[in-house]
Amino acid sequence: MEIETLVGDRWMQRRPTASAALLVALGYERGVQPEVLLDGTGLDVVAIHDQNGEITAGQELRLVSNLLAATDEPGLGFTAGRRYHFGLHGPWTYAVLSSPTLGSALELATRYVELTYTFFVPHFRIHGHELRVYLDSADVPEHLHRFLIERDLAMTEAVGRSALNLENLNLDHLPVLSAHLTLPRPEDPRHIDRYVELLGVEPEWDAEANWVSLPGVLMDLPLSLHSEQTARAAEEACAQLLSRRRSRVGFAGEVRQVLAKGGVTTSQTVVAAGLNIGLRTLRRRLADEGTSFRALSQETWGLLAEELLATGLTVEQVADRLGYASASSFSRAFKTWTGQRPGVHARTLRG
Repeated sequence: MEIETLVGDRWMQRRPTASAALLVALGYERGVQPEVLLDGTGLDVVAIHDQNGEITAGQELRLVSNLLAATDEPGLGFTAGRRYHFGLHGPWTYAVLSSPTLGSALELATRYVELTYTFFVPHFRIHGHELRVYLDSADVPEHLHRFLIERDLAMTEAVGRSALNLENLNLDHLPVLSAHLTLPRPEDPRHIDRYVELLGVEPEWDAEANWVSLPGVLMDLPLSLHSEQTARAAEEACAQLLSRRRSRVGFAGEVRQVLAKGGVTTSQTVVAAGLNIGLRTLRRRLADEGTSFRALSQETWGLLAEELLATGLTVEQVADRLGYASASSFSRAFKTWTGQRPGVHARTLRG
C-alpha cells in the first residue's frame, strides 16, 4: 500500500526524524524489525537517526500504521507518548513553558502546533466556567485514532504537569473535570485504567468529538517557569523554524511565485501555463519535492494573509487583496490554515 492511500495533503508537512526513531525503537522492543516498521515509508534506519534530517508527517503516519499492524498491545499509545520528552519538541516546549499564563501558553501552543508531532488540530474555548480543549481528528485514518489520541494525551499531560508544576500544587494529575473521546470503550479493564490514571476520570466513550474539560480559572494561572526573556527568544525561534519548514525551494519555489502574483482562484492550469509545462509535469515535479499543488497553495495564501494582517489591514481588506469573494470565506480558510480566526490573529499581533 502506497503512502498516498493513507494520507492527504496536510501530511506533507515536515518534522524531525526523532519521532520516527522513537517509534522504531518502541516496535523493536516488541520484536518487530525496523524493516517491517519502515516498509512503504521510503525511509531506512540510517535516515531516521540523522539528527539534522526531516521526514513528512505522512511518512510517520505510515510508520504508525505498520507498528499497529505488527503489535497488539492495549495502551501502546500511552507508552509511546511518555517517551516524547521536552527536547524532542525543540523551541516549542520552551516557548510554552515560559509563557506568563496557561491561557497564553495554549494560544502559543496551537499557533505553532506544526512544530509538534501531533496529527490532530487542537483548539480551545471557554464554555461557562470550563476550559474545553478539543482535538480535531476529522482527517486522521480511523484505525490509527486510538494510538494517536493516547500518544497526544500523554504528551500533553507531561507538558501541562511541568507548566503548572503539579507537584507543588499537591496534584497527581491535571484537574480534568471530564473527558470525551470518539473512541469505543476498551474491552480490557486494564486499558481503561490507563485512561483513568492519566486523566483522573474515565472518559465518556463514543462521543461526537474529542475534548477535555478543565476549570476555566486555570487560564489565568501563572506558570511556574515564566520568563519574559526566555519566552521572547523561544517564540522567535519557533517563528524562524516554522518559516524554514514552510518555505519551499527549487521548482516548488517557482510555483509559489506564480501563486503569489495571482489570487486564491489561481488554478493548477494557470500555474502550469505560466511555467510553460503541462499539468502532469506540474504534479509530478511537485511530488518529487514532497509536496502538492493544494498544500503549496494553502501555505502561500496562509503566509500572505499573515503578512497582510501584520501590516494593520482589516480582515475585509486582506480578503479583497487575496481575491476572496467575501470576508467570511476568507475567515473560514484562514482558520483552516492557522487554527485561528483572522481577527483573533490580528489582535494577537497588535498585542
